[in-house]
Amino acid sequence: MHKGILYTIGHSKHEYSFFESMLKKYDISYLLDVRSVPFSRFAETYNRDNIKNLLAESGITYKQMGKYFGARPQDEALYTSEHFLDFEKVRVSKLFLEGIENVILGLDKGNNVALMCTEKDPLDCHRAIMVSKGFLDAGINVNHILENGLLQTQLELEQRIEKGT
Repeated sequence: MHKGILYTIGHSKHEYSFFESMLKKYDISYLLDVRSVPFSRFAETYNRDNIKNLLAESGITYKQMGKYFGARPQDEALYTSEHFLDFEKVRVSKLFLEGIENVILGLDKGNNVALMCTEKDPLDCHRAIMVSKGFLDAGINVNHILENGLLQTQLELEQRIEKGT
């Protein structure tokens, strides 16, 4: 059993104060940015250097993990012949599995970790459909921090997918 808890969160267009309050509410010590390109024209607060500095002021460590968990990997073998990313191939790729191992090490040290991407609803984001599914497959429970601050587990999210809600 891991000492820490794994969460996901979408920054959306939230004010930083709200975003920070959600991280504090769940005692997040590491925020892992799973965006392939950690920049936003629409929410500049969440550009890599800006968010890294703001989080440091809050005592939260920022790590850019798009190389492991981003939705635009460089490896062409991870795409279908129609140029769509194949999530199944990604989840068994060496780099993805290496990323999971690194996160598990942090959880085992008792750190609460959040995976961050852009979309407010995890159902609309690769952090749930691809990344969190990979963690669940590895035996790690994932809690998604929703826009209202409540939690939804990965299993509950997958039930939403099955029901089409």
